[in-house]
Amino acid sequence: MKLRSAGLGAAVLTARAPGMAAVRTTIVYGWPFVFVAAALLGGVLGALAAYMNAKRRTRQILVRYLVRGVLVALVVCVVYFGIGINLLQFQVDLRYFNEIAVFALAVLAAMFGIPALTALGTSTRGGKPAG
Repeated sequence: MKLRSAGLGAAVLTARAPGMAAVRTTIVYGWPFVFVAAALLGGVLGALAAYMNAKRRTRQILVRYLVRGVLVALVVCVVYFGIGINLLQFQVDLRYFNEIAVFALAVLAAMFGIPALTALGTSTRGGKPAG
């Protein structure tokens, strides 16, 4: 069973079974700070790993890798955990949602990127990437 929130605040959960007394509990939903932190840290680590494999290494290129890595990591994690769509180029089967899963997905996203974005970034001029 999965329990998802529809927003922030308190939700009352009641469980009933024949012949048993009903049990109630309150769950308070808050901002997903740990999710965001895991995605950001994973994005930074993945971006640094990708940068280390770059042919040219300058401060400007490092900043570009970090910004791209963090943004891609956030998008991939939110889309995967929010609506269940995998934007990576390989199959990821996460049975349990936890901070380690978010971190690992963010690292992979920052290292390898999103294939659809890579395809959009290519130009028809000589088959070279745009930019």
